Amino acid sequence: EKYCAFDIMLWSSFEKMYAAKRALASTLGSSTSSSYRIVTTGVNINDVKDGTQVAQKTCSADTKGSAQCKNDQDHTTHDVHKRTESASKEDTKIAVEASIMALLSHTSSPEILVFCGENSHPCSALEVVEKSTAKVATAIYACPSSESEFTCESRIRGSTRSLVESERKLDSFIIDSEAPKQSAQIINKILGRAELRGRLLAEKFIAVGTSIDDKPWLRVFMDRFRTDFMPYNPSFHAEVLFNDEVSSLGVSIYTSGDPYFYGNLVQFIASTEEQTRRSSDVRYVLDGLDNYVADFVTSK
Repeated sequence: EKYCAFDIMLWSSFEKMYAAKRALASTLGSSTSSSYRIVTTGVNINDVKDGTQVAQKTCSADTKGSAQCKNDQDHTTHDVHKRTESASKEDTKIAVEASIMALLSHTSSPEILVFCGENSHPCSALEVVEKSTAKVATAIYACPSSESEFTCESRIRGSTRSLVESERKLDSFIIDSEAPKQSAQIINKILGRAELRGRLLAEKFIAVGTSIDDKPWLRVFMDRFRTDFMPYNPSFHAEVLFNDEVSSLGVSIYTSGDPYFYGNLVQFIASTEEQTRRSSDVRYVLDGLDNYVADFVTSK
């Protein structure tokens, strides 16, 4: 079969690749296409936005006649990074709010569990839930350095036990970007018990994990729902990146009992893109196992 191949170079704006791919496929009249991305760096000339110039050095002779040089751009670069970091945090907070609200619009239970960082740190996910929804949020904070692992695990188990004893099933929980791996390890132990899991999680359930930087442990933990906790279809795990020029927000999504998952995922992505003005990148979508069908007869 004949095919056409294109090499496209994008300067930092690699989110434009998808629009370019669609336009090229449409122009050529192709119904199928594939692409891959290679990210490389160029020659560093300190060409940073916000007016930063190429580094220059100021030299002066000391008492021994040796040249002493310093980089005039050090303070400028520091200011640029500081402004970029501040803008990135604020924009990421907006993206977290938009993504959580879009996903929770498909849930009905008032109960929601939010995993945060340490109590002394801000928890964007909890702030979003408390400010923008009518849901009752139960916050579980990470283990501080002053708390032993045993005490911390007992505290988290106590929070989930109180939900079970009051017969309040969860249909959603959120892992904040500040939540550490240790919290996921503890909740993994709790949900590993089938009897407790059945009393804690609703049949139709959604879990959302957000991250500002790449967290392999979050990806593994979220996929445990699909492979171990609630493995039978409709059961889906997806990861979506929302990118701008300075940062990338990762949203890991698991849903169970939602036969309209793909349609809801498309709506979620479109809504988050519109509110945050970020481009999306769907890294993958995985589904669960087909359930038992009585008297099933194969076609061959």
